[in-house]
Amino acid sequence: GLYSGFTDGVEKALVSDLAPREVRATAIGLHGTLIGIGLFPASFIAGQLWTLVGPAAAFYVGAGTGFLAALGLLLIL
Repeated sequence: GLYSGFTDGVEKALVSDLAPREVRATAIGLHGTLIGIGLFPASFIAGQLWTLVGPAAAFYVGAGTGFLAALGLLLIL
């Protein structure tokens, strides 16, 4: 809900700004596809961590991957 409201538009705007005009729609579509493909295993892995290791593990792994994603974004921009 709220998270998607804050991030979806910003992500699409960033992809739109980075993509050349000729392939902008393709880039936005590819972004949506990759997000969709990534959400299923991410949810499954977080659920397994929560169940097998504990709730803190799911949050620590999420924080770590978020940090790595932020570093990657800094390299791109």
